[in-house]
Amino acid sequence: MQQRGVRVDPERWGSAVEALREGGIAATLEAEDPAQAEAALHRLITLDSYAEAVQAQAALDPHQRVRATWYPGGTWSGRITARQPPLQSITKQGALRAAVVPAPGCSFVVGDWSQSQLRIAFGLSGDPAGPRVCAAGQDLHSQIGEAVAPGHPEARSLGKLLNFAILYLAGADTLIAGAAERGIDLSRSTARGLIRRLELAYPVLCAWRRGQAGLLDLPVAWAGEIRRTVPLPSSAFDATGTPSLPKILAGIMQAHEVEALRFVLDHTEQRLGSLGYRPVLLVHDEVVWEGPTSSAEEARGAAHALMVEALAGVTRGIPALATVDVRPFWAANG
Repeated sequence: MQQRGVRVDPERWGSAVEALREGGIAATLEAEDPAQAEAALHRLITLDSYAEAVQAQAALDPHQRVRATWYPGGTWSGRITARQPPLQSITKQGALRAAVVPAPGCSFVVGDWSQSQLRIAFGLSGDPAGPRVCAAGQDLHSQIGEAVAPGHPEARSLGKLLNFAILYLAGADTLIAGAAERGIDLSRSTARGLIRRLELAYPVLCAWRRGQAGLLDLPVAWAGEIRRTVPLPSSAFDATGTPSLPKILAGIMQAHEVEALRFVLDHTEQRLGSLGYRPVLLVHDEVVWEGPTSSAEEARGAAHALMVEALAGVTRGIPALATVDVRPFWAANG
């Protein structure tokens, strides 16, 4: 990825950055409370951490390619990260990702897992509800969201928030605030009731979750066998020296995603190389391959099979789900 780089349209990128900056400044000034203003300002600061560097590199390169430095194990959980510039920070907001484009005559194949962390948790915990809830092709977030807010345009987003609340021990206040951001009004009693309802639905998962408290070395398994352990970093401890259970759980999930991503990268040349496709971007659990448009559909099928096989290696029998698309730019929609 580092040598090949990823192509960026400098003019399109510049216009998108300008629009995001204008919107961010307006959001900061018009925020109704300090928390909203701080969040808007943080987005602006993050944008400035990579926007000009990406545009400058693309403008200077004869092929408009940005070649970041990629670091395997760039985070404590083992995620691969990019620096100079930090490409994984590129926001989904606005049109920035639509400015990341393949070379002429080429397409992107973009793969992403669906509900990977929840599926990993069901697999690790052995909750008997897992195979039923995660039946092949089922969207876990949509199932929960439609049950809570049927027909609401943000129902899936709310379902995702609720599933993560169960997995990472978020309380009613977090759920209420997240629902409000999505235009859904939840009372405290309703929020508590929803959390309690899922705790009763997934008792083994919740017991396993509590059982991870105090772990200092997080085990990472592939096909049921421990491959490695990840030491808990100092940032995961509170002021009393107690390890944070939500951070332990997040580390376990992310480290298993990393194991699956390593499988994807290790087998990409074998599965997609003959079709002319190579990875150019890796952002969290999303992989972007670039190759000739003529073989894009065949590459999409190969990439989908590879993504599903990789995640199945860490979900212990829980069905894996991946979305893989052929795109004319990185963004899902232009």
